[in-house]
Amino acid sequence: MLFHIGIDDTDSGRGGCTTYVGYRITKKLIGLGIRVLDYPRLLRLNPNVPWKTRGNGAVGLTIEAESLDDISEVLQDEVDLAFRNYGSSPACVVITESLRTKLQNFFSQAINRIIGIEHISWLLEGTQFPYVWVSRKQGLIGALAAASNLLDYGDHTFEVLAYRQQKFIGTPRIIDPVSVKNMDRAYASITFNNIDGDRVLIAPHGNDPVLLGIRGEDPNKLLEALAMIKSEPLEGAMVFKTNQGTDMHYAPRRLKEVRLGDSVSLQLRVLEYPVINLGGHTFLTLTDGESKIKAAFYWETGEVRKAASLLMPGDMVTVFGGIKVSVNPTINVEKLLINKLQRIYVQRNPLCPKCFSTSESIGKNKGYRCRKCKTSVNGVKIIRIKNRSLTPGLYLPPLRYFRHLMKPLKRYGKEKHGYHFTTDPFKQLL
Repeated sequence: MLFHIGIDDTDSGRGGCTTYVGYRITKKLIGLGIRVLDYPRLLRLNPNVPWKTRGNGAVGLTIEAESLDDISEVLQDEVDLAFRNYGSSPACVVITESLRTKLQNFFSQAINRIIGIEHISWLLEGTQFPYVWVSRKQGLIGALAAASNLLDYGDHTFEVLAYRQQKFIGTPRIIDPVSVKNMDRAYASITFNNIDGDRVLIAPHGNDPVLLGIRGEDPNKLLEALAMIKSEPLEGAMVFKTNQGTDMHYAPRRLKEVRLGDSVSLQLRVLEYPVINLGGHTFLTLTDGESKIKAAFYWETGEVRKAASLLMPGDMVTVFGGIKVSVNPTINVEKLLINKLQRIYVQRNPLCPKCFSTSESIGKNKGYRCRKCKTSVNGVKIIRIKNRSLTPGLYLPPLRYFRHLMKPLKRYGKEKHGYHFTTDPFKQLL
């Protein structure tokens, strides 16, 4: 029988990691002879959720088992362990395939909207789950989202996560930066977000069991890339299918449709000239013709902010980011696409027909005279389009400021299409 497992909120400020719980569960289930299908899934949820822990990721598994009794003890043990060790508020749920298809569309919103428990009370009251372990109902939203979303259609990426041995957790991570740079050069075509200048991006900084994670397009190549990294000894590693680096969270919406906490892409027109404050942050007022919104471009976004500071009324843009509330609804812009720039027309005096120098006016309606050779110049002012120090196109922040779901430049053109789900047993686990 096919079961879909979802896990969320197993970490806390004290440590832990939901992917690590997923790794332990996967390893135990395979050890029991349970078939884990396709890949374990790391589903990144809406990054604007205010009560999230770190990367707001939930884990999903699809398995084949004779009955729920074959897996329930493993799930119970691992969730209990996370609860005891880290004081977290874990949620773990198992659903059938028929229930998954019923829930999939609703919980796809968890990637770009804030879904409160009040929004799913009808579902919790009217649905019998084969298995559910909930410390805090809020975690059930992420768990159900991960269980119901197979990442089986359209774009996705992979990440191999390497885990620390227990004796190392809480100590500085030992990773040779030179080996990371060598790996990045060797697998540049199929990995992304490994380094930014001299800064290593593959290692987290928290008190959790993850040593490092390498993201890319090919799960088998990621294991090869991991083998190049010189580091402290590992407990193990596992490949996840993910929605990271896909821009999946940016939902295209009209301004009248946006809600607090939404992750959106908005096609808008610049309404007023930029305002730049003392900290260098840039603010714009944008409109879709019906409503308007304030857009904030913070200093850390680099080229995104610089481009925004050069925009003018009439320019057409698409802004990507999260909806916040200050005095008025505001979109904190993470990336910027300039679709069309307003033309600026300037008038210039006619050129001298002899030496082609610029002419000057000799009085109202009296014509012009060459500044250089003093030849009289007949004609009218020349209207030209002024060059702007800005071009249409995509503007992205430095890699170190990328959120998990944001698509880096090197992934454009590598998006996956169509159906992607295999019933072959999962094997990419160390």
